[in-house]
Amino acid sequence: MKKILIITFLFFQSQLNAEEYVGSIILSDSTIYTFELNLIINKENITGYSITNYGTSSETKSSIEGTFDKTKNKYEIIEKQIIYTKSNESIKNFCHLRIDLSEKGYYKSKRLEGEFIGYYDNNKKCTEGKIILFKKEKLKKIEKKINKRIKK
Repeated sequence: MKKILIITFLFFQSQLNAEEYVGSIILSDSTIYTFELNLIINKENITGYSITNYGTSSETKSSIEGTFDKTKNKYEIIEKQIIYTKSNESIKNFCHLRIDLSEKGYYKSKRLEGEFIGYYDNNKKCTEGKIILFKKEKLKKIEKKINKRIKK
């Protein structure tokens, strides 16, 4: 019985793929915001959360849903609702992003790039722009190397 439970657990774990990305969103007026995307991919379905303006007084975390097309390496993601915000702005004034991303680059320089359109809760368009994201673990490795060189 114990072996069956372990095999079942491992099977379901192999179906889930967790990925963390960090980068920037660039609005059409050239304003830049930090952006973090934490994805849980189960076959073609995506769930997780995004964080905009990480570490600032307007940091906002939103739940996300979407799809992943493995054959085209394309992601379609929608921010669904705000989980928390440090901002004093009214929730009705927040812009929820609809993001289209594609995998770009090769092994060591792999990243996600794409475009987004933001909508208020009433579906009125509030902004649009570009997005670029890098794997968080890759950036941590680079940061470690830089810190080692600085200490020398």
